[in-house]
Amino acid sequence: MNTYLRIPIVALTVLAACECSAQVYRCEHGGKISYSDQPCEAGAKSTQKTYLPSPASGTLDLQVVVTYYAVTGQDYQSLLNSMNVNGPRGFHGLASWKIRKGFTTTKTKDGCQIATLHLAVTGEILMPRWEDKSTASADLQQRWARYYDALKLHEDGHIQHGRELAILIRGRLMSLGTLPCERLPEIVEAEYQRVYSNLKSRDKEYDVRTNHGATQGARF
Repeated sequence: MNTYLRIPIVALTVLAACECSAQVYRCEHGGKISYSDQPCEAGAKSTQKTYLPSPASGTLDLQVVVTYYAVTGQDYQSLLNSMNVNGPRGFHGLASWKIRKGFTTTKTKDGCQIATLHLAVTGEILMPRWEDKSTASADLQQRWARYYDALKLHEDGHIQHGRELAILIRGRLMSLGTLPCERLPEIVEAEYQRVYSNLKSRDKEYDVRTNHGATQGARF
């Protein structure tokens, strides 16, 4: 039976303020009107406006928790088998992160802008805990220590991507400036999804590039 322990490792709150302006394009094509931060498509009637800076303030909360699953073994093969059987999703370690966002808005004479922004990043790393390590050979303990450190380094890389994502999202959303009120929620979500998609792709590429940590020394 596995024993799971949850240990908080990092808790950090970052405060930021931004006074940023935004270029907004009003595009009319075929009787339909849309707004964008990109120039209108060819053939569309375009009206460009620079909105006043937005004095948005934002907070970014980061928290990382390490969770352990139990493994046992007094020799290399039995310890490896224990990690293979009890590890998450066929891996010996696993990192994941989630981001929650919330914001308030305020009205101006030109439209609406973000007044406050809050992002909360929760990262979780699942790692093996060798229960009967103290009675194993010194050679096996050294091998474990090298492997564990390399595996943890790899999983920390995934968590770093979550931190970077939150910082990028915060910067992008706080720089939106004043926008048409009816479009603000839609634009916020579109910007969030754009940055999120890019970072998720980077997360997958990281596993491919490192062969899930093998090139970083995570070979047991």
